[in-house]
Amino acid sequence: MRNLFKASLITGSAFFVNLLFNIIRAKIVAVFLGPAGVAVMAQLGGFTNLVVTVCSLGLVTAVVRYVAEYQAEGKKGDLKTLIATITWFVAISGTAATLLLMLLLPTVSRFIFGSEMLLLLIALTLLNIPVAIVTNLAVSLLQGFKEIKLDAMFSVFATIVTGILTIALLIPFKLTGAVVGMLIANYLTSAIFFFFVIRAVNRNMGTRLDIFGWPKARRHFRLNSLRPLTGIAIASIVGGGIINLSEILIRSNLIQHFNLEVAGSIQPALTFSAQYTGLLSGAIGTYALPRLSELANTNRPIFQKEYNDFIRLMLLVVTPFAIIISVGAKVLVPILYSHRFDASIPLIYIQSVADVVEFAYIGLAAAFLPMGRGKILLGLGAIVPLSYYGIYLVLLPYLQLKAIPVASALSWTLALALTYLVLRRLLDLQVRRKNFWLMANSTVATVIVAVSISRLHWIIGVIIGLVVLGIWATINISRTEWRQAYALIRGRLSTESL
Repeated sequence: MRNLFKASLITGSAFFVNLLFNIIRAKIVAVFLGPAGVAVMAQLGGFTNLVVTVCSLGLVTAVVRYVAEYQAEGKKGDLKTLIATITWFVAISGTAATLLLMLLLPTVSRFIFGSEMLLLLIALTLLNIPVAIVTNLAVSLLQGFKEIKLDAMFSVFATIVTGILTIALLIPFKLTGAVVGMLIANYLTSAIFFFFVIRAVNRNMGTRLDIFGWPKARRHFRLNSLRPLTGIAIASIVGGGIINLSEILIRSNLIQHFNLEVAGSIQPALTFSAQYTGLLSGAIGTYALPRLSELANTNRPIFQKEYNDFIRLMLLVVTPFAIIISVGAKVLVPILYSHRFDASIPLIYIQSVADVVEFAYIGLAAAFLPMGRGKILLGLGAIVPLSYYGIYLVLLPYLQLKAIPVASALSWTLALALTYLVLRRLLDLQVRRKNFWLMANSTVATVIVAVSISRLHWIIGVIIGLVVLGIWATINISRTEWRQAYALIRGRLSTESL
């Protein structure tokens, strides 16, 4: 638990810096572009993520496990072949996809927005795809080698540069400037990042890896080296791809059912959730998932212990964030966006519950990839977005905009229940009862806060929320854990072992 917390502390520090700059950027974007502009930016970003996930064929996610495993087993030859092959594979697939989509711009526009519009912005956004795929691969390599500090430093650097360039071009050139600023920032930060990643890879492998020049790289290029990754990769592409697809379809449905203004006005509810859950899960998983991959086939007792620690830490971290964001939503939305986005406030209360359930699912499902159970994760990964979109369509006529977070909560609950059944019946893996108790009381705590803050006077709801958070912390966090956390934050425990 201590090493996991130390690694999470490093990436968690980067999380707060990233969050600060993302808040500043979101505020300026909201003021200058309004809800409609925010909706357009969200759709373009979502489509980019979908294409990146599909073009990488899920291999970028799968590489984390095998880099960690090959390094632990001393298989430098297999590791060199894997890195060279997957780098060229995703670079070529990303470039080919960009060229193909450029020829289909009107079709892409109709898919995203329901009509042919903003073709120039879509074309500029597509140029991000090749560099985004290779950058994601580089991040996965760092995670596989457990280069925690370098990964955290890059995330902060990229966030700062992207924020500065986006804001600088957004103010004079509005929406087009924002898209161009992000494009320039992505290529600039990635070029610098690749230099340090190559040095880190060479240092971990103890040899020079030539992957840029094709005459040299082709000596290590073997497509069959990707075969072990296919199970995990298929699960990743189906799960990640369908999640991105469902989000795009829901936003597109909102644009057509209402308009761009309404679709953008609720974006804070989705943005708050995506930013803090994505950054928190990345902060914790950067160390935990490679570590579990190392232990899965070598030391089962320690694997089971660290797996349970991972579940516990996920819930201990996300629950306070969910409660605080729910309590502060009425103040945060006008400050971080504007009053034009107040329609998102009731949705944030419900989404906070969904976020806790989502983290419980992520914690339980964390064992599947390290144990090579990609097919199981494939099924579970497909259930969440499919049920999410289906439930949303059913509830939309009755709940209107609230159908989005309610559908999210129900779909994650379904996935959590199925994951528990799989762990119990198919895998010889024990989850501590304390973790199930933590899942239950964390969910109940966020539900109580969400209901209180939405039904009662805001001041009373805030008081109840803070009291509930205090009771929850007292029940679930021991004095020893508080002291260890304080010592780590004060720097009394070394992180050099990471």
